[in-house]
Amino acid sequence: MINCTLLKPIGLIAIIILSGCVEPSAPVDGPTQSSCRAEEISKLLWRPASALSEVSQNGLRIIHPDTRVTMDFRPERTNVVIGKSGRIERVYCG
Repeated sequence: MINCTLLKPIGLIAIIILSGCVEPSAPVDGPTQSSCRAEEISKLLWRPASALSEVSQNGLRIIHPDTRVTMDFRPERTNVVIGKSGRIERVYCG
């Protein structure tokens, strides 16, 4: 004969363990990394900052030397870092 008092805690433990196996779903309407244009803009690396006039400024954050920027992460934003030489030195998402 099976002792039912032991089955309840074992069943509860099994449910707790199995509930940790569910993968969280990605947000459906949230911004995605693909909306960042870093790959497109990176073709302008090491060109003068004036080369940015060739592309749409929508969604770009242009960071000049000694410019303060917020540390918030926005995956759809494209950051363009202008070096002291006046050239585009880095392009990244965030």
